[in-house]
Amino acid sequence: MRLYRILKDERGLVIEFASQWERWIRDGVEPKGGSPSKMRNERAVSTLISMEKARDYAQEYGLGDYAGELEVPDFVPKRPNDNGHVELDCTTSTELKRYLQTIHRL
Repeated sequence: MRLYRILKDERGLVIEFASQWERWIRDGVEPKGGSPSKMRNERAVSTLISMEKARDYAQEYGLGDYAGELEVPDFVPKRPNDNGHVELDCTTSTELKRYLQTIHRL
């Protein structure tokens, strides 16, 4: 499945593909607790279904100037919503970086 990850750096650094949870662990921060759904969301990686959605989302929230175009295998669990946002579960930044096809300027 073709998906897009908003990036701040045109080099597509591995850390930009990390979930919030993975960033906390990397930084030595104790992950915050909360409801099971909140913890699940902190472990997921946000992507979008199109370049246009990535551009709109990036501009609305000031997230970055680039979008990494990913080819995500079918076996990676995905949670899409009605707004074009897709949460990727059970994956790491290193794995996602391997799915990177190209980087586009938004």
